[in-house]
Amino acid sequence: EKFYNISFAVFLIVFTLFPICIYAHPHNWIDLKTEFILDDKGQVRELLGYWKFDVYYSTIRLADIKNGHGNQEQGLRKMAKEMTKNLKNYHYFSELKVENRLIKLTKHFSMVNPLDVKGKALSLRVFDPTYYIDMRHQKPSQILIHNNKGEKCSIYIETPKPSAEIIEYATTLDRTQKNTKGLGNYFAEQLLLSCL
Repeated sequence: EKFYNISFAVFLIVFTLFPICIYAHPHNWIDLKTEFILDDKGQVRELLGYWKFDVYYSTIRLADIKNGHGNQEQGLRKMAKEMTKNLKNYHYFSELKVENRLIKLTKHFSMVNPLDVKGKALSLRVFDPTYYIDMRHQKPSQILIHNNKGEKCSIYIETPKPSAEIIEYATTLDRTQKNTKGLGNYFAEQLLLSCL
């Protein structure tokens, strides 16, 4: 009976606080892995990005696929095609810059012209502009540099430092709000690639 009373008390506290908590954080989490592919001249040729969705989102989407398509493989292909189409309008939630100049990316992230990055600042940010998806590299080992020429390259992860005002603003929003003033920008980590 003691266990029941404690459990019920915890349930009441969680249930009471749940509406506050639901607005105070992103609704999905994506674990990122990124690979920079350099050519024989030490120029960035390709950028490979891998997204691992959180278990809750994945479970719900897989159930939707099974219910809606019957065939998981066909459903996954259709879902990937829809997601890619939707993300195109948001530049695939990616922002690549060399010397602060924005580079246009396609879904395979091949460079139209190879990027000479030797001695230049290259930065990559992957984020949902609305803030409702938290997208981060969980470990430095999830960022790889493939370099045929042997240039000395390193990666630094710059963690976001949103102001108290931005954090407070984020907690006032719910998922139905469309114009969030590019809020995700303030919560985006930044990868800085440096090649000597």
